[in-house]
Amino acid sequence: MNLATNRSRQLFATSEKQRLQDLRASHNQCINELFPTPRGVVAYAVTADGNDGSKEFSQLRQQAQAHGHFDSHDAQDIRGCPPNERSGWETVRATVYEGFSNGVIVLEQETISSDLESYEQELRWFGERNALLLLVRAETKSKRSPRSPLRWLDSRGIGWRQIAAQVLLITAVTALMVTLLVNDPSL
Repeated sequence: MNLATNRSRQLFATSEKQRLQDLRASHNQCINELFPTPRGVVAYAVTADGNDGSKEFSQLRQQAQAHGHFDSHDAQDIRGCPPNERSGWETVRATVYEGFSNGVIVLEQETISSDLESYEQELRWFGERNALLLLVRAETKSKRSPRSPLRWLDSRGIGWRQIAAQVLLITAVTALMVTLLVNDPSL
């Protein structure tokens, strides 16, 4: 890939993130004008396997309070799955849909989805229900690239090292089977 192509992709990604940031800010502003009283939001975190997320939840609660909202519930998932396959995210949506909370606060856009189309679908879902979607770090301030070709985790949360180990194991078993078949064709 040449430098010009890479630069144009970065500009596109930045403008897409800016558009989504503006859309989210517009939704949230309308909701705050419609419902000016403090609102309960779900603190939602996506963590690595085995991490309790307490530090992130603390940061989310502080930010919710700084925006005049209160933490009504906490929900957590393990990194790697798309939003529609996460039980914690389904809990967030259910609490909003059933009226137990008035939105969600997350650390950054990638917490919901690193895929911009998927993130926009979730953003619009919240907007259609007059629910807040608050980010600690705005879309344009996130630290990850939205269109990186390789992600650390696949859709099931399996890391590339684990995948490489599985491939190595399959190769070793295949080599063993071929060796056995060559030495004893009756198998």
